[in-house]
Amino acid sequence: MIITVEEIVYIYIGVCISMLIFNVFIIFFRKSQYKRFKTRTQDISKLIDVQLEHIARKQPIKRTIQIKLDKMLTAPNKLMAFHEAIEAALEQDAVVVQQYLLLSRPLFGSLAVKYMQKDDIRKAYFAYLMSRYKVCKDIEQDEIINSMLQLIDTKSAYCRENSLKALYSFGNEKNVLSAIMLINKNEIFHHEKLLSDGLLSFEGDKARLGALLWEHFNEFNNDIQVSIVKFLHAVSDQFKEELYSLLIRQETNKEVKVAIIRYYGKYVYEPMYHFLHTTLTEASDDWEIIAISATVIRAYPTPASIEALKIAMHHSNWYIRFNAAETLNVLRKNYNELASIYNGTDRFARDMLLYQDQRTRIKAQAQQQEAVRV
Repeated sequence: MIITVEEIVYIYIGVCISMLIFNVFIIFFRKSQYKRFKTRTQDISKLIDVQLEHIARKQPIKRTIQIKLDKMLTAPNKLMAFHEAIEAALEQDAVVVQQYLLLSRPLFGSLAVKYMQKDDIRKAYFAYLMSRYKVCKDIEQDEIINSMLQLIDTKSAYCRENSLKALYSFGNEKNVLSAIMLINKNEIFHHEKLLSDGLLSFEGDKARLGALLWEHFNEFNNDIQVSIVKFLHAVSDQFKEELYSLLIRQETNKEVKVAIIRYYGKYVYEPMYHFLHTTLTEASDDWEIIAISATVIRAYPTPASIEALKIAMHHSNWYIRFNAAETLNVLRKNYNELASIYNGTDRFARDMLLYQDQRTRIKAQAQQQEAVRV
């Protein structure tokens, strides 16, 4: 069968017309959907406004409205409308709206049970709303909390991350510990960066959370231990002795050791100086440990630190030379201290120092130009 040029043109025109019709249909369909969504939002806003008025007058909220909302919000599209209505109300009077949300905890508890039966996208959305509304603030046991813990052990990273965010926002350290122990027990992969950043968003007492996590530290796998050390690095200087004891153990995981060494770059601990100096001056295959030590030792500025860094400058690993040169650039007092490298036979060490010098000058010039513009 031979298709002529005219037939191909007609087919192309037909396809274009079909696409045009489809696009017009989609435009009208979306407009219709948006109109229905706005109508639902307005209807729910009216119900919420009645409850807010009762709270403003220091009267109990109407139970009949809460029952009606319980039935309505089972549908995800109406829950989205509720979310829209609450966000608008928060802009008007955040204090009263937050009181209403806290009083609505039984409503959300009922919805939590229902949404746990739905698909992962709807579960994740409900968990996000719980993190946004913080309806279980400072509460240790609740149906909503149980549902968030249930979501930890799912294949969906969105469900898990949103449920963790909700638990962080509730501010109870025991629930956060329970969630992390579930991740550890069930060997669930949850990236250590997500976990450490999440712990930093905890809205309760971070010092108590840190102490509780340290109490169970040895029960966790290496990835979780790294996240906990990063969290401690950000919030507390009370673990210097404990972390140092862990650092000098031979069996401690390398990534955990790297995180611990960074801790002592922020919180100076005298015994740590000997560890850093020894690491930089003695031969070792753990280049990662040496590289991070070359950065952290700038918190311990002594003539012996300069000498240790000069030894590290001759290491075969590029990252070690880079970090050592950067730290020397920060610590050195004059040219004579590094003359042996500038005038020596190690071209790689000399080039790295020159590179760091130029890099520092460029940064300084850029800062000066920015200051002039301001």
